[in-house]
Amino acid sequence: MRPYEEAAHEVSNHGDASGGHHLGDFIDQDLSVAVAQQEGFRSRGYSDSCLPGQESRVRRFPEVLNDDLEGRR
Repeated sequence: MRPYEEAAHEVSNHGDASGGHHLGDFIDQDLSVAVAQQEGFRSRGYSDSCLPGQESRVRRFPEVLNDDLEGRR
């Protein structure tokens, strides 16, 4: 096994391709959508997501798992 080497830390602002940090069209598009989603989640008009069928179970799974691991269930 090769020894572990610390990677150089890079900082890039989304949408700033001038520094040579263009992440690709798909990732740039996803990040632009994510920024708008985060702003919407913080708005006064947002209360909760409306999830279909299995999605609500998938959303709850980490909570149940953490409760089991911490002995709360």
